[in-house]
Order: sequence, then structure tokens, then C-alpha cells
Amino acid sequence: MTSETPKPSLLFRSISIVSMPGFELAHGFRIDGLQPGLTVFHGPNGVGKSSLGRAMEWLIWPEPTPPFSMHLVAEVQIGEDVQTRTRLGTKLQASLRGEWVDPVLPGVGEEVQPRYRIRLRELQQEHDPNQSFGTQFRKELLGGVDLG
Repeated sequence: MTSETPKPSLLFRSISIVSMPGFELAHGFRIDGLQPGLTVFHGPNGVGKSSLGRAMEWLIWPEPTPPFSMHLVAEVQIGEDVQTRTRLGTKLQASLRGEWVDPVLPGVGEEVQPRYRIRLRELQQEHDPNQSFGTQFRKELLGGVDLG
């Protein structure tokens, strides 16, 4: 039996969307103070929830290259290290303590990409293999009351 070394966790500490198609803000926006655990972005249609999710993906994975130009910046904690990751145009760059580093994150290949975005409707599906999580999530959304 071989024991694998645990992979370091990945945590967005902040994200800035300086420019990206679909955002009409002249100076973009920044979200600070992101914490470990489950983060849920909610709001009405058309406010940028999906765009924010795509921006986060484009800051993690070098591929696929986004189909349009953008300027994104994030502070991402990987284990004990904090990288600044920038997507300018279609190029992804990363720096650690002021030095350029390879933007490919070890252990966070494209094969795990689907794990990083879970849609609410996927959690609510009764045939979902994570049904117990989905059931608990629905209960928490209802203020801890089980109406089922």
C-alpha cells in the first residue's frame, strides 16, 4: 500500500476583474476576503455570477484559452504559498514572492476541473452521488428546516 502525499489546498484570497466582456463597469471590480470552505455566489440573472466563475477558472487553468481578451488578477493561496495570478489577454502568468513561476498548478490538472464548479441544480438532483450533501445543502438554504 502506497501513501500519497496530500495535495495542497487552493484558495482564492481575492479576485479582480479589471476588464472582461460582459462587464460594463469602467474600472472593473474586486472581491477581497475570500475564505476557505464553500463559497456561493448568488444574485439575479445578468449580474455576473457565471462570468465570475469563468474568470476564476481562467485564473487556475492555462487551457482552454479564453475566446476573448480580458484582464484578471487574483491572489491564490496554494498550501502556504500565495501566488499572484494574472490573465492579460489570453496569456496566464503567475508570480510567487516577486518571481515568475510556471502557471500550471501541480495536482490541479484539467481532469479535476469539473470539481471546482458545482451548480445548484446539480446538488439538488436526487440521483446525484452526493445526495447527502445536496440534501444538507437544501436544508441549510431553507434556514435549517427540513421540509422533505
